[in-house]
Amino acid sequence: MLEYIETGRLRQGLRRLGDETAEPLVLLHGNGSDSTAMLGLAERLRNDFYLILPDLRGYGHSERKLIDARRGAGDWVDDLFAMLDALDIDGCHLLGWSLGGAVAMSAALQEPGRVHSLLLLATVSPFGYGGSSDLEGNPNAADFAGSGGGVVSADYAAAVAAGRLEGNAGLVRGIMRHSILGRFGADAAGADEEELLDSLYRQHCGGQAWPGDSRNSENWPGAAPGDWGPMNAISPKYFNAWPLVELETKPPILRIQGDSDVVISDTSHFDTATLGMLGMIPGWPGLRPQPMVSQMTRLLETYRRKGGLAEDHRLPGGGHAPHIQFPEICARLVSDFIRSRKCA
Repeated sequence: MLEYIETGRLRQGLRRLGDETAEPLVLLHGNGSDSTAMLGLAERLRNDFYLILPDLRGYGHSERKLIDARRGAGDWVDDLFAMLDALDIDGCHLLGWSLGGAVAMSAALQEPGRVHSLLLLATVSPFGYGGSSDLEGNPNAADFAGSGGGVVSADYAAAVAAGRLEGNAGLVRGIMRHSILGRFGADAAGADEEELLDSLYRQHCGGQAWPGDSRNSENWPGAAPGDWGPMNAISPKYFNAWPLVELETKPPILRIQGDSDVVISDTSHFDTATLGMLGMIPGWPGLRPQPMVSQMTRLLETYRRKGGLAEDHRLPGGGHAPHIQFPEICARLVSDFIRSRKCA
C-alpha cells in the first residue's frame, strides 16, 4: 500500500485508498507518527472519497530532508501542493490531526482556492504550541521561550532516536499511550499499537531534525526556539494561523476535539507552564498554561462572525487521537460535514 512519488521537492512516501474519480481528501498525520496513524479512519472513508495519506517531511518513509522552521509550516505546505500537482489534483479537502492541523490551516492561508474544507482533529492552536498564556496568543517572552525544540524532554528525544532498544521501550510506549492514545486509547488501538509505535520511531531524529534545535534564553524555562525542525516550525515565533479569519474565500471548517486530550488542552501536560506549575520544572514564574483549545474556539467564533462556516464537535472521553479511539464517529462527522455543507 505504501508508494513513493518524486515531486521535485522530495521523494514523498504516501498511501492512497478509494476511487480516484471520487472527491479527493488528504489526511495529514500528527507529530510522533506517520500515515500509519490515519489508516483506520481512511478505511472507514474509502467508499466516499479518494484518500491520500502522505508521510510529512521529517516523518515516516519520506525522504530525509530538513524542515526550515523559519517558514512555519511552509515546507510542509509546499510539499503538499507539489504532491497534489504530481497526482494531477487541483483542489481537495484537508484533514489534519494535531501538527497536521497546522499544515492544513497554513495550506488554506497559502492557496484557499485549492482547499475545499478544513477538517481539524485535535489541532494545534492557531498560535502554535507553547509560549503563550492568553486567548490572543501574545508571547510570554520576546524570544518565545517555552516553545520549540528545546522544551522537549531530552531523555524522551534520546529514547525515540535510539529506536526499539531494551530500556527505551517502556518510556516511549508509556508516553505514547499517555499522549497519543490517552484514556481507553490503548484498548481502542488494539494490535495497531505496535504499528503506531513503529511509526513514532520512524520520526527523522537528531541534529536539526526532530525535535529541532534551540537557543538558550534568559527567560523561563531557559530555552527558546531554534530555526530547524518540526517543533520549532509550530512555535508561535514562526506559526500563526489567525489570518484565516480574514480570508476572502473561507473554506468550511470542522473541528473535532476530545474533552480528555492531554496534548492539546488548556492545561496541556506537555506545556512548560503546566509542568512548572506542578513543580516539574524549577523556577516557575507563575505563567498560566497556553489555552490551546480556547484559542482555537476563539478563532472559530471569529471565523463565523466574519462570514465563514465553522462547526465544533467535542467528544466526551476523547483523548488526543479521536480518530483512533472513535473512528466510526469521526468518519461519520467528516463525511456528513463534507456532504451536508457541499464543500466541494
